[in-house]
Amino acid sequence: LARLESMGAAPPRLADAADAALWRHAQGLHQAGRYRAAYGARLLHEGPGRDPGDVVRSAGWTPDLAPAQELLLAALGDPDRSRAAFATALLAADGGESLAAAWRRALTGPTGRDTEGSTDEH
Repeated sequence: LARLESMGAAPPRLADAADAALWRHAQGLHQAGRYRAAYGARLLHEGPGRDPGDVVRSAGWTPDLAPAQELLLAALGDPDRSRAAFATALLAADGGESLAAAWRRALTGPTGRDTEGSTDEH
């Protein structure tokens, strides 16, 4: 997003990139949960204190999320789910609409861009 913004991308393009980042972050959280279920809370062949969530966090900065928000995203982040299906399910979930809006605001700035139309057809 920072690169797009530095190149003067229009607000709808920035919003689209923020939405895509949320979808991908949810997929990472989902996969981290699957790893924990299969192998436990720490990464195999790593020292103590490293967990699958560290891999997700290594992808880059994300807004702070409450544990319940992370659980919601992980539940909706099935990699077989399309971006459009993810967005529909998120917006229908309790607290999902406010989570999506806060995520977009955090990534695009407090300029009201979170209220512009979403481009979830990807």
